[in-house]
This record gives sequence, structure tokens and C-alpha cells, in this order.
Amino acid sequence: MTLFSQFTAVVTGSKLQTQFRKTRLSISLLIALLLTPILVLSGFNVYLTTKVNLQVQKDRQISAMSKRPTILLGEEFLAEQELVRQNILEEVGQRVLVGQSLIFVYLMTLSWFSLYFLLKPLSDSQVLKEKFLAQASHELRTPLAILYSELSLNKNSKNLSELKQVHQEAIIEIKRLQNLSDTLLSQLDDQQQNEEQTQLKPSQIVDQIISKLEAIDDKNLSFENKIPAKFALTTQANKFYQLWFNLLDNALKYSSAKGLVSIDFDLDQKKFSLVNPTEVVQIKPGVGLQICEDLSQQLGFELRYEVVDGKCRVEIKTVS
Repeated sequence: MTLFSQFTAVVTGSKLQTQFRKTRLSISLLIALLLTPILVLSGFNVYLTTKVNLQVQKDRQISAMSKRPTILLGEEFLAEQELVRQNILEEVGQRVLVGQSLIFVYLMTLSWFSLYFLLKPLSDSQVLKEKFLAQASHELRTPLAILYSELSLNKNSKNLSELKQVHQEAIIEIKRLQNLSDTLLSQLDDQQQNEEQTQLKPSQIVDQIISKLEAIDDKNLSFENKIPAKFALTTQANKFYQLWFNLLDNALKYSSAKGLVSIDFDLDQKKFSLVNPTEVVQIKPGVGLQICEDLSQQLGFELRYEVVDGKCRVEIKTVS
């Protein structure tokens, strides 16, 4: 951000939330209402003091002249002095007006800038909280639905091996939800969650996510994972899982019924691709997309997306 754009943001308050911009304006108006009578009274006091002093000087001159014989020269002198006093009084009035106006402008400008820097941390904190609530609501809804579906389908099962499998999957899902909540809370504190990089196989990760999403798939979608099974990637496993979970979850939500969702990886260009049929004409930025963009940036990936001929195409270019 350039210095000019930063200055513009401070002046206009464009980086403050609407409620804080209104608060800034309200406080500034209150300060103006408090300053105006104070400056007017102080300026008027200076003007009156000057007028009184000039009147005292005039009285002294008249008293001194009364002790001497009245001559035409004395009357001319008094008339000249009166004109001088009027000029002085007029000049003082103008200077008081200009001086008090400059003081008013300076104090209001100082208050306007100070209020921005005072309200900016509060506005940023509010933005983080709203972002946390939106992301938490979006991120937790689908995993909880999957967990509920799996437990509900097997609640009456008497097969011990199936119950153990569901129990194990429930533990894994709860662990993922725990990691997810830690990530969201770290974002609320405006901190980056540190996670060690590990080697993983994207094909396996995608297969795991697909198997979970199929439990809540009410559109009868077909998922085709064409990522090479032997391909391995060194990255942050938890964030990588969350990235693909959100991408596939969005594909599930916005795909046309009975459509084919294709996932592939180009070894030469080191680029993942996700293609799904959709009735959406234009992608509108939302919470899910914002989460994917944030996770891609944290992982060092480049995320691109577009809708062409009824198909949504998402591309993720990995780091070199």
C-alpha cells in the first residue's frame, strides 16, 4: 500500500467498519460542538479586552487634552487617534477570527486522525470476530452433519466390527474438528497456527474426503479422483485437508444433480484441478471461497477459479 493510499484510508476511514465510521463522525461532531463555544468566547474575550484598553487610552488622552487650552490641533489629533483605534480594533477582530478558526481546524484535524488510530484496533477486532463466526458456522456445519449421519446409520447395528469402524471414524472426525477449532481460534487472535510440514499423498486425502461427503450427498453425484496414487507432497497436512474439504464441499453444494466431479493433477505444471457441472453463472465471493483463499495463501499455493460453459473449474498451483 502506497503512502498516498494509506493517507486516504486514514482521512476517509475506508478501513473502518461502518459502525466505527459513524462513531468517528459522531465523536467529531461532539468535539466540534464543545470547541465552538469555547473558541468563540475566548476570541470574544480578546476582542473585548482590546476594546476596553483602547477606550482607556482614549479617556487618558481626552483627560490630558482637557488640562490644556482647546485648540483645533487637539481636536484633529483626537479624531486621528479615534480612527487609529478603530483600525486597530478591526484588525484585532480579523486576527482573532482567523486565529480561532485555525485553532479550530487544527484541533478538529488532530481529533479526526486520532480517532482513526483509536478506533482502528477495535474495528479490526470486530472484523476478526465476525470472520471467525462466519467461518466457524461454515466449517463446522458439514463435518457435524457427516458425523451425525455416520452415527445415525449405525446406531442399531449389532455388527461389532462395523461399530468399531464407526467409532474409529468418529474419533478421527472429532480430532479434525478439534484441529479446525484451533485454527479458527488462532485466526480470531490474528495469529498464524504453526504446523510442521509432513509428506502426504493427496490422492488418499481426497478419497477420504469423498467417502465422507458421499454420506450426505443428496444429488447422486459421481466423484472421479484422477490424482496419481503415487504422487506425494510435503505440506501442512491439517490445512491441506481443510482446503480440499472446503473445495469438495462447495462442489457438492453447487454441482448440478447427477453430475460428475473430477479431480486431477498435472505433474508437469504441478497443478491440481477440480471441475464440476454447475448452474451457477458467476462465482460470488463468500465465506467458503474466502476460507479456501486463506488456506491456499497459508500453504503457499496459487488458487484460481472460473465458470465456463456450465462448468466450474478450480485450479491450485503448488509451490515449486
